[in-house]
Amino acid sequence: SDVAYLTYATAVCLFFVTHQQDYVHSIAVIGNLVLLLWCIEETSAYPLGAPTTVCDSMIPASSHGSTQPDSTSPYAITSSAIPNGYIPGQTYTVTISKNSESDTDFKGFLCQVRQVGQLQPIGTFAPRDAVKAQPLDCSREAGAVTHQNRDTVSMQVFDWTASGVGAETEVEVVCTVVQTLKTLWVKLRSATFKELESNGTVATEAPVIVQQVPIDFSGCGTSKTCYQSPSGCSSTSSCNYGLAVTYNENNKSVTILLVSNSGGYVALGFSIDDEMV
Repeated sequence: SDVAYLTYATAVCLFFVTHQQDYVHSIAVIGNLVLLLWCIEETSAYPLGAPTTVCDSMIPASSHGSTQPDSTSPYAITSSAIPNGYIPGQTYTVTISKNSESDTDFKGFLCQVRQVGQLQPIGTFAPRDAVKAQPLDCSREAGAVTHQNRDTVSMQVFDWTASGVGAETEVEVVCTVVQTLKTLWVKLRSATFKELESNGTVATEAPVIVQQVPIDFSGCGTSKTCYQSPSGCSSTSSCNYGLAVTYNENNKSVTILLVSNSGGYVALGFSIDDEMV
C-alpha cells in the first residue's frame, strides 16, 4: 500500500542519513585502492627503464598489453652500419624513428645488437639524449639501451661501438618499442649486416679442404700450435692422437692436421667464445 511504501522509503532515507559518514569513508577507501592499483600497474610497466631481468626476453611487464604484429609497427629500426657492415672498435649510430610524421610518438624502448638467432648482446651503447635514454648492463656493461622516463619522443639516436664476432656472422639491431601501456612491439628487427675486415672489406669464409696427409710435428711451439698424446710424440705411428695448426700469413689460411691411432676418432670444434656454446 501507499502507507507501507512511504514507511519503507522513509526507513531507507534514514538509513542513508545515519550511515552517511560510513559511505563517505567507504568511497574514499575505494578511491585510494583504485589509485594504489593504478600506481602498481604504472610501476610494473617500468616507466624508468627496462630492468636487467628482461635483457633476454625483451618483454615488458605483464601489465602491458599483448605485443602487436611486426607488420603493423609504425617505427623503423636502422643503423649507419647498414648495409655496408661494421669494423670492430668503430662507432655507428642506431636509430628508432617513426615511419611518418603522422605516426604516434613512443614512450619506452629497449635496444640491443645481436647475432642473428642468438641472445648475447654485441658491442656497447651510449645514448645521445641523456635526458630520455640510459645504458643498460645486459650481459656486459652498456650492452643495451633503454628509456628513463615516460616522456614521448618521435626519434631516438644512440651511438653503438661494435665488437667482433667473426667472419660471415650476421648481426641485427633488436628493439622493443612501447607506444602506450597497452600498445607495444617486441623485438622489432633491423636489416642484417656483417663484420668487415680492418681494411673495410667484408670478411669472407675461406673454403675448407680435407686431405689425408702425413702429420708433421716439427716446429711445434714456434711455427705451429700442437697438441699431442703422449706428450712429445713426433710421428703418426708414435702418437695416439694429435693436432697441429699452422697459420699462413700470405693467404690468410689455416692448415689443421689431426691424427688418431687409438682405434677411435679425433674431432675439432670451433667457437666464438671459450664455452663452446
